Amino acid sequence: MSSPPQKINLVRIAHIYYTYPNLSSACDFLLDFGFTEVKTIHSNNNKDTSDTTELEKIYFRGYGKDPWVLCAIKGETAGFGGAGFLVESEADLRLAAATLPRASEIYELGDAPGGGKCVTFHDPVDGWPMHLVHGSEEVEMLDITLPQVQFNYVSRVHLSAPFFSLSFLFFFFFGKGPVTNGCCYLLL
Repeated sequence: MSSPPQKINLVRIAHIYYTYPNLSSACDFLLDFGFTEVKTIHSNNNKDTSDTTELEKIYFRGYGKDPWVLCAIKGETAGFGGAGFLVESEADLRLAAATLPRASEIYELGDAPGGGKCVTFHDPVDGWPMHLVHGSEEVEMLDITLPQVQFNYVSRVHLSAPFFSLSFLFFFFFGKGPVTNGCCYLLL
């Protein structure tokens, strides 16, 4: 009897990368959307500064324990630049480096907040870079005040067909600010 194949154990998605032709405008949008800027990297000397004229990368975090969740990178065109996934152990990184086609060796995430180790490979269909990460240091959750949402519009929708009938209640809530607007529904 043969032993079961080894598996790379993913824990969850850790972060994503996006490229933007205008990094300053992207930064404004992401800050308005509710992200918090954690670190900037400049192309001239790779040091943190407040000068936004030569930005190369900006790392953003949410309010959770991840040191960063989005890396905005200066690029020729806007687009998805790949995703990073947290793995259970460094053994998962070693397995990935040894078995995944065209995977990198294990390397340090030197300029990323929280550090850690990573293996990069490319999606076989779309060619996007995918990163497996282990050892990033968690940070304290941000203490943010979430607003109390007042529902200001409720709508009932009934759908009928020969073999089923569904009713939905849609709750719309509109508030000032980009993150508090939305819609939710209940299946009745």
